Amino acid sequence: MNRQDFAAAEKNFLLAMQQYQASNVRINSLISLGTLYGMGNDIQKSELYLKEAIQIEPMNSDALAGLGNLALMQGLYADAIRYYEKAIEARPGNREAASNLAMAYERLGQFDRSESIRRSFQISR
Repeated sequence: MNRQDFAAAEKNFLLAMQQYQASNVRINSLISLGTLYGMGNDIQKSELYLKEAIQIEPMNSDALAGLGNLALMQGLYADAIRYYEKAIEARPGNREAASNLAMAYERLGQFDRSESIRRSFQISR
């Protein structure tokens, strides 16, 4: 994503958050901003937006998975596992969170646990 597209996306998400203070639009905008900043490797801003979404909706699977992704990117595997497990608890069919959970276990050398998760969610390598 180029800088101009990034700025336009950020502007639109911030505008949506201002207009829809107490709705799913606000939560989705927070998650989208968190994802956008995560893709740009701005971990602090990404985490700020995702945690704000969690404050509004503590069991939002997408926000929890996003925080797991940030932890995974930083090599904080135990934190990533905790977030991914909560994301799956919030939405049991969240295959993306399950796949990343398996990856976090794999990076910790817990290959059996990783493979068990992959089998459970029918995720191929």
